Amino acid sequence: MPFSNPIAGADPVSDLNARLSAAQARLMQSEKLASIGQLAAGVAHEINNPVGYVFSNIGTLEKYVGDLFRVLAAYEAAEPLLAGSDQGRALAALRQEIELDYLKQDIPALMSETLEGVVRVRKIVQDLKD
Repeated sequence: MPFSNPIAGADPVSDLNARLSAAQARLMQSEKLASIGQLAAGVAHEINNPVGYVFSNIGTLEKYVGDLFRVLAAYEAAEPLLAGSDQGRALAALRQEIELDYLKQDIPALMSETLEGVVRVRKIVQDLKD
């Protein structure tokens, strides 16, 4: 006696094959996502090392720049003692040429923006690892 199907026109083998194909497609998708996750974690690990160096160096550089600004302030305090001399005129010309007042304002802003950028890269890397 042949298999009787309560639903006319439905083929149990075709239905089973369709479900098997769907399960295989889901499995392939899961494997692809797992591979992408492993790749992202590997890339994140490789990026994390140089970002760590940059982050550390920015902190050190900020300290050095602070020290240089202190020395610069001492030189600026002594500058009036050179007024009218050749060295005083050369110093004033150099100060104007390099736009020292602008640099003293811009350098801390650049350091802060750079640190913010590195922190953002660190977060992206951490998100990739997670």
